[in-house]
Amino acid sequence: LVRKSVADSLGTGGTAADELVNVVEHVVRGAIEASEQVGTGLTLSVRSVAKGIVSGVHDVGGDVVAASFETMRAIVRVAAALGADIGTVARHAVGALIEASGELGADATQVGSRSVEGAIKAAGDVSNMAVCTVRDVLVGIAAGLGQTIQAALPQGAVAPQHGAVRAPAAKTH
Repeated sequence: LVRKSVADSLGTGGTAADELVNVVEHVVRGAIEASEQVGTGLTLSVRSVAKGIVSGVHDVGGDVVAASFETMRAIVRVAAALGADIGTVARHAVGALIEASGELGADATQVGSRSVEGAIKAAGDVSNMAVCTVRDVLVGIAAGLGQTIQAALPQGAVAPQHGAVRAPAAKTH
């Protein structure tokens, strides 16, 4: 259902960045809110939504890597707004996107890297605690993807010698 909704919304050549962002945001919000209302397992729903989005984008010849980034940004934002455990949600969604990339013949390393970047970027818009939570959960995935987490952290974040990352002081809004 998600795959078809995305493919239908984007149409042929669905690579326009603004169009992709709008479709992903709309699909993620609707699917996650629906799963919350009916009591379906959020992590299962997130996995299905993530895979459906990139599959739909792939179906219309769109950019699966860009879709992975936008999917994670939307998933983390919506999960945070609903008060869900964004670390768990992010881990399951990134895993699903990497899995989907393999099924679609896309570059799993690029999809994984951009997915982690999208999750961290969205977490940075939530709070420094959210960045730490997402970073800590995704560090195992990112270890196999090079220095993705460090590159995606908000400016001012410091990576100590042992590889852990400290976030800058808390936001004041």
